[in-house]
Amino acid sequence: MIIKQCIQVVGCENAMTTQKLTKADMNSATGYVPAGVVELMKRQGEGWAYVRP
Repeated sequence: MIIKQCIQVVGCENAMTTQKLTKADMNSATGYVPAGVVELMKRQGEGWAYVRP
């Protein structure tokens, strides 16, 4: 996986627990947040847009 300086990939630790994934299962460039939904709310409050497929 190529990660550019302007891109940050983060994993939701809640989802990882549910899916029985550990940090060892993830790409070494991955960052982590305790709860993805809280991170999305925080970013939206900062003016970021959330695009859902």
